[in-house]
Amino acid sequence: SASSGRLQVVADDLTKRKSFDAVKAVLDYDPLTIDIIAAKTMGRTQLSTGNEDDQDLYGINANWQLQDDFNTEVEAYFFAKLDKNIDDQTEGAKPDTVYMPGLKASSSPIEGLWTSAEIAWQHGNKTSRLASTLLDTGTTADNLKRNALGIQTISSYAIPGDSIAKYAPIISGSYTYVTGDSNPEDARDTALSMASRNYWTQWDPMFENQGGNKIVNAIFPLSNCHVSEIGVQFTPLEDITAKVTWTGLQLDKEMDPANLPTWTLGMPDGTLDNMIVVSDEDDIGWELDVDLAYDYTEDVQIGFSAGWFFPGEVFADTN
Repeated sequence: SASSGRLQVVADDLTKRKSFDAVKAVLDYDPLTIDIIAAKTMGRTQLSTGNEDDQDLYGINANWQLQDDFNTEVEAYFFAKLDKNIDDQTEGAKPDTVYMPGLKASSSPIEGLWTSAEIAWQHGNKTSRLASTLLDTGTTADNLKRNALGIQTISSYAIPGDSIAKYAPIISGSYTYVTGDSNPEDARDTALSMASRNYWTQWDPMFENQGGNKIVNAIFPLSNCHVSEIGVQFTPLEDITAKVTWTGLQLDKEMDPANLPTWTLGMPDGTLDNMIVVSDEDDIGWELDVDLAYDYTEDVQIGFSAGWFFPGEVFADTN
């Protein structure tokens, strides 16, 4: 299957990677709706020690519709990802856990404008054997305290005007911030007095599925970055919708000099490659996307997408 082959990055959405065995309960107390889920996100063979080593996801999401003139909605949620894949050759390893509470609010304060804001915090335990090469024996685990933050704002505005109404123009913008870690591989190196030592401040993207058609989403994980996006959508001809989107990325934390000169990235064909990077730069790059959709019938739509990614100064000239 593509989930284990070279297409594992390109065809994420076409594989079982995000198709889980799950149960879901929906409690409808209009205007309050509560979703409760439990999912087996990864099932593994038990280790020789007999320990459970599956990965499970649990969550609850409460949506409250205020029923005001602005169609305001408020959501509160809590998700827990529990990965019990403990290497029986690693001493001191604890289950890798992510506990994530969050809040989201959306509203239409004026006609044609929709906006939302969301914040989430991750805590738990990060299990890793990636420690300082000075002290790491390869047989003892690092159990770091998670402390990561994610913020996102999204807005869209349908431009009014009789002269342009037939084009139905919509402008949109979003900003996403997810924290990084300045020294993810030196948890035990007391010689490096980094503020994040003993803490894992890098955002875990969980099972995000944003911008699935974008090159940057296929190559870069949603972690340690600022993502800004501006888009313009319009209808140039009847039944045809066009959208042009610009996306820019910057690192939250610059690359750790101890890891230079390479940065391992997932390539579009599913392989991994080491990119030569520059330590004192944070410009990852930007992307331009063009999307066209043709409503062939009421039930059939034909789409076309094209994208160009332009690497930023964080990449060395050799790349």
